[in-house]
Amino acid sequence: MEWQSLLSEIYTALHADSRRLAMMGARALVDMYMNDAVGDIGGFDRKLAQLVTAGLLGDQDKKILIAALEAGHAAAHRGYLPEADQVSHVMDIVENLLQKHTLTSSAEALNRHTPSRQLLQTKT
Repeated sequence: MEWQSLLSEIYTALHADSRRLAMMGARALVDMYMNDAVGDIGGFDRKLAQLVTAGLLGDQDKKILIAALEAGHAAAHRGYLPEADQVSHVMDIVENLLQKHTLTSSAEALNRHTPSRQLLQTKT
């Protein structure tokens, strides 16, 4: 999956204290996630709205994700150099998004393999 490769590059940037590059990478990773989830249907706002409509994000999740995206936009377009704790917040948000995706797939697989409950027949 391309996500894993980009995430590895983001961690490499973090270890080199390349905070702007890490922020730009995190922004790109969210964009990749959104394209995979709802398609390349336009800009970030449109994709976020579609994620909410599709039930993949709640309204609060959207607000949280927007904060991370805005930090990435600022790093990419406005020369923003975030502090280490700000990068950490963005990474927490992005990792949570990816974890939620992974856990959804894991839960679906678990449900497919878990035997269903058998109803007891009552004697009358």
